[in-house]
Amino acid sequence: MACTRLFPRVLLLLCALGLGAAHTHTHVRGYSLGEAVNVECRNTSSSEWGIGPICAETGKPMSFRFGEDDFMHCGWHLPTHKEISQMAKFIEGDDAWSCRVRVAPDIEFYVPFSIGIWGVVEPSHLHLDNHINMVFHASGGRILAAASYPLKDHFHFVGVGSILPMHGPVKWFRGTSYKPLSGQDFGDTPGYPIETVLSVGVMCSLVSVVITLAASVGWYMWFQKDRLTRQMLKVKTN
Repeated sequence: MACTRLFPRVLLLLCALGLGAAHTHTHVRGYSLGEAVNVECRNTSSSEWGIGPICAETGKPMSFRFGEDDFMHCGWHLPTHKEISQMAKFIEGDDAWSCRVRVAPDIEFYVPFSIGIWGVVEPSHLHLDNHINMVFHASGGRILAAASYPLKDHFHFVGVGSILPMHGPVKWFRGTSYKPLSGQDFGDTPGYPIETVLSVGVMCSLVSVVITLAASVGWYMWFQKDRLTRQMLKVKTN
């Protein structure tokens, strides 16, 4: 009977905690206009994440400026047979160049995308298309989506030690539309609710605990309790 009286109180407490978590938002700073958006890519050999392609012109990793349409120039150096073989795998679809960018600059929550490589594999060299389009969707200083795809331009001869002069436009769109970003979409302003995603996750976890507890207590009270009582009486009688 004590468990029966205690259970409703525990249930109410956990529900209150869940509702409280749903309304507790941790503020997440969004990108500012022009702030660097760094690209991370997965190492196909180790499966670890690290910096994206290094641009031969600057010696720095490929990156973009939040909210600013631009035209990218980034030469990719292919110094050894290893890089050539990896590009061949990308071309033939045996592997994917998986990359990502942060939704917001200060949290490790990422938007995934793949860099598409288009070309022809020859026994001693490659012919690689040197044009990719980069597309981002953003709102309230948060990146909602990212995509990269090749566009037929010039198939560049590439061998060991070559630099592939990759280039292409970078476009930023508002939210889920194809409208250009406007001033209200920049900076640390209310937008895509990352904090809501986090708080809803906490709430769902607590609700899951409540449901599990309720099911366990219900199973005990209506099924297991009577069986255990009968077993105890039987033991005492014997």
